[in-house]
Amino acid sequence: MDYQQHAVPGFVAHRYRRTFRIPHAPADVWEILHRRDTFTNHQFWPYRVEFTGSAVTPYMQEGEENTHHGPGMSFTGIMGKITKPSYRDLHYYYGSYFLTIRWIRPQRLQVWVEDNGAEESSVTMQVDSWVKPWISRSWTFMQGIFWSGFGKWVSKLIRRKQPSDG
Repeated sequence: MDYQQHAVPGFVAHRYRRTFRIPHAPADVWEILHRRDTFTNHQFWPYRVEFTGSAVTPYMQEGEENTHHGPGMSFTGIMGKITKPSYRDLHYYYGSYFLTIRWIRPQRLQVWVEDNGAEESSVTMQVDSWVKPWISRSWTFMQGIFWSGFGKWVSKLIRRKQPSDG
């Protein structure tokens, strides 16, 4: 099934890609990034993330729908391919937007987890969007701010879940 949004007249493709080094094993990183509650329980108010998946498993599933919403944004989509423990793909539906549907339309979020050895991982995330050409540089800037603390946030959540050494 093709979940890809198609080009909209007057918009251009925009890609934001960033890699974070996280001082934890890939299995621990994947555990955090694959759990629904990582995202449903850790959003800044008034933003929320919701999933339609089964309560039987705490993990995201292929074909499961979700929405990340709040003032000025609605990113609603469906989980695509999930390859444990290294890849997750989320396709946003036509009509998803940031600020206004007239300017920025996210279309896809991909996440890769790689083993760097010595209990360290790299997480690469990539956001693909359709944007009006005049706002492209601003969207890159806004993405840089939004994702700036992502690596530290993941590391903090992993430390919270690990038992202390005494």
